[in-house]
Amino acid sequence: VYHCHRFILAYSSGYFLRLLQKRRYADADSITLKHVSDPSNVFPHVLEYMYRGSVHLSTEISIPLLALAD
Repeated sequence: VYHCHRFILAYSSGYFLRLLQKRRYADADSITLKHVSDPSNVFPHVLEYMYRGSVHLSTEISIPLLALAD
């Protein structure tokens, strides 16, 4: 479970902006993304980038991170 601000998600990602604008999520306190596959556990790095504007990348996560971003 990742706790993050709706504004940060929507501002940083067109995908999350469209998702959070849907009626069923408009007033929700939290949402659960069930269809996200992240076997390499790189989503925390995506969140770090959304919050900080930069992220430290190692060679072992760069390819899985690109796959998740697609």
